[in-house]
Amino acid sequence: MLCQQEAAQLRSIIPQIHEADAQLIIIGNGTAQQAQWFLEETGLDTPVYTDPDLHVYRAIGARRGLRSVLHPMVFVRALEAWRKGHRQSGTMGDATQVGGLLIIQPDGTIPFLHRSSYAGDTPTAATILGALNKTRVAAV
Repeated sequence: MLCQQEAAQLRSIIPQIHEADAQLIIIGNGTAQQAQWFLEETGLDTPVYTDPDLHVYRAIGARRGLRSVLHPMVFVRALEAWRKGHRQSGTMGDATQVGGLLIIQPDGTIPFLHRSSYAGDTPTAATILGALNKTRVAAV
């Protein structure tokens, strides 16, 4: 699941996502109970699904393994988040699985796919909104 800092970033752009007639959906790999706790902890008002068998992660080619969680940038991002007051309260699901972010069109095409190289490697809000806006323009 996302850390507090990543959740805060997404929470801040949900209105723009909805203005683009899009929906934010989060897929984690923990239990349903952990997904509920995640929603309560982050304050996100969006659907959260779980994929403990990692089918979706494999389908998008998401990275998994110790290299992804022991990457030097993980520590840099963790320090940045800590300095901003964000704390990780625990790890849920497969700690060696990193995710990604994708935009899926109603016809099933994927015009934007970001596979995280390491834990904490998420696109900025500007990148997400830019990709979403490009997708909207292309669909018109």
